[in-house]
Amino acid sequence: MKKLNKIFGAALVALAAAFAFSACSSGNDEQLGNYNKCNDAATFKLAMTGDYVIIDSRSQADYEAGHIPGAVWFKEATAPNTKNNGSEWCQDLLTLFPANGTNTRILIYSNSSDKNMWLPGRVSKLGYGHSRTYNLMNGYKDWVKAGEATETDTHILPLP
Repeated sequence: MKKLNKIFGAALVALAAAFAFSACSSGNDEQLGNYNKCNDAATFKLAMTGDYVIIDSRSQADYEAGHIPGAVWFKEATAPNTKNNGSEWCQDLLTLFPANGTNTRILIYSNSSDKNMWLPGRVSKLGYGHSRTYNLMNGYKDWVKAGEATETDTHILPLP
């Protein structure tokens, strides 16, 4: 019985540790690279130090209606152009913001939890890596829900 209590106690400790894990955890997929998952606006803001670029991957209309201050937009990321290594969206991103020879971090958000699962992983795998790729997991709506500032000034980048 003591052995069973120890096993049960260890399982509870492990479960509690899993729930207490940081709001920014690591995302991984065999087809994608690792990236930092930010589960709330406060954690996403912690990545906003030093050299960083905030990328809004939503539609242009959504971006123009309101976005995280300083976020840039160059085109909407959609499933057909971001699922493979030759993805047009990610290649354009790397042309606009080269990953090599820089410490710049890429902070990405959208409205779609599905997009949030593969887009940052693709950006990570194509050059930015785990330590420089961050994703606001629940997107813009969580930013707004947290009462964070928004803006409508646009920073639309020309395509390369």
